[in-house]
Amino acid sequence: MSNFKYEYIIKELSEKISRKEWHVGERIPSIRQLSREFSAAKVTVQTALQKMEASHILYSKARSGYYVEGEYQNNSQTLHYETIRTSIPRPVKVPEIFYDIMAKSAAFDIFPSGEDSTQSSTHLDLLNRHIGRAMRCNSKAKADYYAMPEGSFELRKQLAYIYKQIAIDITPENICLTNGCQNSLYLTLSACCNEGDTVAVESPAFYGVLQILQQLKLNVVEINASATQGISAIDVKAVCDKWQISACVISANFATPTGALMPREEKIAIAELAATHNFTIIEDDIYGDLGFDYRPEPIRSFDRHDNTIICSSFSKSLSRDIRTGWIVCNDKYKEKILRIKLLNQLASPISVHEGIATFLSEGHYKRHLINLRKTLKQQLNSMLDLIHANWQFQYDYRVPNGGLCIWVELSRRIDTLSLYHEAMTQGIVITPGRLFSNSKRFDHHIRLSFAHAYTFKRKDALLTLGKMCKQRSPI
Repeated sequence: MSNFKYEYIIKELSEKISRKEWHVGERIPSIRQLSREFSAAKVTVQTALQKMEASHILYSKARSGYYVEGEYQNNSQTLHYETIRTSIPRPVKVPEIFYDIMAKSAAFDIFPSGEDSTQSSTHLDLLNRHIGRAMRCNSKAKADYYAMPEGSFELRKQLAYIYKQIAIDITPENICLTNGCQNSLYLTLSACCNEGDTVAVESPAFYGVLQILQQLKLNVVEINASATQGISAIDVKAVCDKWQISACVISANFATPTGALMPREEKIAIAELAATHNFTIIEDDIYGDLGFDYRPEPIRSFDRHDNTIICSSFSKSLSRDIRTGWIVCNDKYKEKILRIKLLNQLASPISVHEGIATFLSEGHYKRHLINLRKTLKQQLNSMLDLIHANWQFQYDYRVPNGGLCIWVELSRRIDTLSLYHEAMTQGIVITPGRLFSNSKRFDHHIRLSFAHAYTFKRKDALLTLGKMCKQRSPI
């Protein structure tokens, strides 16, 4: 009798997925909810879900539930790009194409000349009004002097309050304001490392980090990351056992380009490794606020030894225009970070930061994030539906549960640097995989963003890109 019941559950759930009641990458109801819905024992529901996972209709996430898997996804839950788990330490050489892509807004818009997005305009209008009011009310005494090196106390106070909501108990004195996350990473790496030191990074890695490592003349060792869960503590330990690293740069929450979310137990284990192997974790948490379902804790939340420094900004979650980032310092490097900031930028714009602080204190940022997360999820689903229906060639990716992008693996016959140049002739901008590693191992990958409004022109750009890929794909 049990067999008939779980087969019925499989049939009903499969039909709901076919009717798109749940999109690819969307979480289905919990076992408890399904048990009530089908008047079935939890073990029967569990059996049905396990059968659907084995058939690649669903996939599971630890302590999170079951999610809809697409037909176009890889049959394994994690992508392993190569059998080699880590590289050897060596200097960084960023390709020249990096500067061309950065000049085109880092390819976070597949069709930059398309229609402007008006999403979240209410909150951006409020933000601009708060900044404008702060500037108008700025006294001559403030205008005649630079802000303190740490930046606006009011904004640092608001940020400290936000971090307390995710189990990071800090004060405004722990925070240093910067000109964005890239600036935060530069200041932190400059403080933690000396020329010739070795830094571990995820692979694929954020190319901005690779650029900084090259500029500071640091060596890099790349640690292979899964497309869903990022790097593992086992691989970090393997690197530490072979080489002395000064720092490990990690984006644990919805990392670019993969959108990977590191499991809680891996965050705890890596935090402990930093203590036992004496290295600093530099945590790029710029996408942490962009989880579709919840805001995951950074590694810093689990660090009992004060070895983690957070670098972040509002560039991805609020506005790139305000150029406001920050560093959650640890005691060891705080003074050195402040001295380097004084040398590089002297001070931060206090009126802009006080306007942002008021915006935060009145709850506008929190409400903005609620709308933004819904919008991003809708834009991702729309993009996936179009790709699934129209891209008729071999490709693979994982559906993230947050962030701004997906990481697409194409046939190894497709050189995405060449594809980038061809796409540019049509006004289409992609980020080729070559930028995300100090090697050529991702030359057949691209990063695609769902950060902007899903307009007709952007849909057409995706269709055109698909045709270009099909022409280059093996028959």
